[in-house]
Amino acid sequence: MLQTPEGFGCVEPEIYRATRVEASNFLFLSTLNLNMIVFMNPETPSKALQELASANQIQLVHTGLQPWMSVDDWKLTSKGILQDTLKYILDDRNSPILILDTFNFFVGVLRKVQCWSYSSIISEYKMYAGAAAHYKTETFLEILKVRCIEHEAVDTRHHDSDPLITLSGQDHENPTSRTIPGQLVTLVLPPWSHLPEWFQYQWRLVHSKKLPQ
Repeated sequence: MLQTPEGFGCVEPEIYRATRVEASNFLFLSTLNLNMIVFMNPETPSKALQELASANQIQLVHTGLQPWMSVDDWKLTSKGILQDTLKYILDDRNSPILILDTFNFFVGVLRKVQCWSYSSIISEYKMYAGAAAHYKTETFLEILKVRCIEHEAVDTRHHDSDPLITLSGQDHENPTSRTIPGQLVTLVLPPWSHLPEWFQYQWRLVHSKKLPQ
C-alpha cells in the first residue's frame, strides 16, 4: 500500500514537499522518480533515508548542515541555507526534487520569488502547517523581501564564485526606507536555459516581456 509522507504536496511540476519521511513512505517515493532530495532540517538524515537515496541513485543534499545560530531574532534560518536550497530548486537539471522541511517555511520563500501575495503565502503555509503554524514563521515570511536579477544581466567575471543570493540591510530601490538587517534578499537567477519551464512561464507573466530562449 502506498503511503504519502507527512506534509506531502506538489509545489510545482516535479517539485514536491514533505515534513518527514518514514520507511513506510519509500514505496510511494519510488513512484516519483526523484533525482534529488534537499534535506533542510538541522539533524542528520536517517540511515534509512540515506540508504534509499543510495539505492535509487538520488542525490541527497543536506543544506541544514549549515549553522542555524547567529541569525537575527526574526529569521528562521541562515543566508546559506536559503541560498543553497533555492539554487537547487530553480535548476531544472535537479528535478524531480523533494524538499524536506520540518518547519514548512521554505515554500513560502519560494512563493516570494514567484511574487505571490503575502495573504496567499500564509494561507498555503497554514494549510500545510495546521496546528503547528507559528507566528514567527508568519513574521519571517512577511519581513523577508526578495528581489530577482536575471543571470544574463549580471557580470560574473569579477566573482570568485557564483552565489545565488546576497543579503543586504538596505533597500537600494528605496534607500531612504527603514529596513531590518538581512531583510532584502537579492536573488541572481540561474541561466535561463536551466530554469524550470514553470518558472519561465510565471516570470514572463509577471514581467510581461520576452526573455532569452
